[in-house]
Amino acid sequence: MIMPLNKQQGNMYDWITHTWTVLQGECPHGCDYCSTDKMPWPHLKEVYTGPPRLNEDDMTTDLGSGKTIFVASTRDLFAKGVPQELTRRVLERCRLFPENTYVFQSKDPGRMFMFKSLFPPKVIMGTTLESNRASKVSRAPNPVKRARDFATTVHYWRIAAGGSLQFFVTIEPIMEFDLIPFLDLIDSIGPKWVNIGADSKGSGLPEPEPRKLKQLIAELEVRDIEVRLKDNLGRLQK
Repeated sequence: MIMPLNKQQGNMYDWITHTWTVLQGECPHGCDYCSTDKMPWPHLKEVYTGPPRLNEDDMTTDLGSGKTIFVASTRDLFAKGVPQELTRRVLERCRLFPENTYVFQSKDPGRMFMFKSLFPPKVIMGTTLESNRASKVSRAPNPVKRARDFATTVHYWRIAAGGSLQFFVTIEPIMEFDLIPFLDLIDSIGPKWVNIGADSKGSGLPEPEPRKLKQLIAELEVRDIEVRLKDNLGRLQK
């Protein structure tokens, strides 16, 4: 059974307090490395197959206050293929509990912008850029489009919210990249921090060598961007 509001645990961001797994069904992105799709438990395979849908019991959850909640942490609430009505309902539920901070992360950040009037007041937004290179491991928009769309979203909210919101980029699972073009994508967004992690599921992805990873980290730090390294990155740093 999936609990409607879970305390943060496992290989998740250590700065969130809870996850809310309200969105179910197959993710339209179909990423080869998806950890949710590799879960071995039969009851979860049922939950994460079929058309995108909400768990209606979870939609009655008392989200409380004072939490940092990663919304739809196992699926992409803004993915093309998720009906807009579902996304709208989740955002409206969050707005009923304005004393929480809500984390939204999408590989289709252009669709985040479509719902700009519906977000709750306290928000942290992120996108995933595994590399600057396009690949066939996912049906999500390519990294260049993601970065461009997220930069537009960030620019809007920085003006609308007066700089009070926070934005991040997650590079996980990190894949082989071209240093300068990759940095250009990240620079276009201007995130407060960057999370970097590796493939934990043995998906056979092309990965950077330690020297190149070290260069990326150093260049981000020079830019005064905080770098948060996940524990699973260790094997790529040897």
